[in-house]
Order: sequence, then C-alpha cells, then structure tokens
Amino acid sequence: MSNLFIFNILLIASAFLQSCLTLNITKREDWYAEPPKNKPKLIISPAEFVIIHHTEYPLSCHFETNCLRIIKSLQKHHMYKESYDDIGYNFLIAFDGHIYEGRGWGVQAQHPSAYKFNSIGIACLGNFDEDKPDAVMLQNIENLIDEAIVEGYLQSDYILLGHRQIKTTSCPGENLYNVIKTWSNWFDIRP
Repeated sequence: MSNLFIFNILLIASAFLQSCLTLNITKREDWYAEPPKNKPKLIISPAEFVIIHHTEYPLSCHFETNCLRIIKSLQKHHMYKESYDDIGYNFLIAFDGHIYEGRGWGVQAQHPSAYKFNSIGIACLGNFDEDKPDAVMLQNIENLIDEAIVEGYLQSDYILLGHRQIKTTSCPGENLYNVIKTWSNWFDIRP
C-alpha cells in the first residue's frame, strides 16, 4: 500500500470520527426559553458529579417540533408549579438526536443541596421506567460528558450518579439507570 493511500484512509476516518463526536446542541434561544426568574447561581467548577435524570413525561419525543414543545412546557412547569428559577436541568437529551441546553454550563441545576454546588444535571426526555434509551441518546450523554471535561466544566475523575441515588425517587427510570450503572464512572451510593 502506498503512503498516499494510507494517508487518505486516515483522513477519511478522522473526518468520520469528528462528525460522530460533534455535539448537536440546541441553544436556549432556539427553543424560546424564558429567562430565569433570578440571576443563575454558579457551580464550583470543574464539577465533581454528573447526575442523570429522566423527565417522566409519558411521551418521549422523536421529532424536534415535539421536543421543543415538551421542553418549553417542562420549563413552565418547573418555574410556575415547582417554583424553580428555571428549567431544572443543565441539559436535556431526546430521541430526536439533539441535546437541548437547559440551564447550560457552569450553572447550578435543581438538585438536593449537597450536590447542586458541584454537579451537572442531564435529563433524558421520556419515562425510562417504560422507554429504553437508544444508542444515539446514550452516545449523546457520553459525548456531552466528554465535552464538559474538555471545556473544563467537569473533573476527569467525575462521579456519575442516577438521581435516585441522591433523593428518594425512581428517577432516572429503571431502564436508563441499569445502563448508566455499567459505565466506568458510576459510583454505588444510596440516598
């Protein structure tokens, strides 16, 4: 094989890998997020924990227009029914292949107080006691975590937890929880 042929194969493989790792993040302004009620509180950066949630909506979304509607509704529910300052999560991940910016990087998510100062909250849209996360959704979680490390928002030796581990709840649903607890940074703690 010629060096030029090998070089071209490596170039194509590199471009393919780069496209696979590109995050498709829909910004707050693109889902018409309301501004937070109060100035966002910042986390201690880089964060030590990643907390995985599910939104528990009975319907998951597979199309961007439905996902945008659900996220907007979820923000209103959090702000006006739950009295949060904003949507509760830093990021949301849907079956449509998108990652949606919630509170964003460096901002405290709505977690129990012992964790809100040093964690990133990622929620998957759907009820994962009923739904099973697909490969794209799971890869988006991993890619988002990798991006957080690269950008300095998350420690490389972070601890991955399901919401049920820090509060009495079924969140993030049995099907999602069973997957994340096989990942290398998951840690077995109980509420």
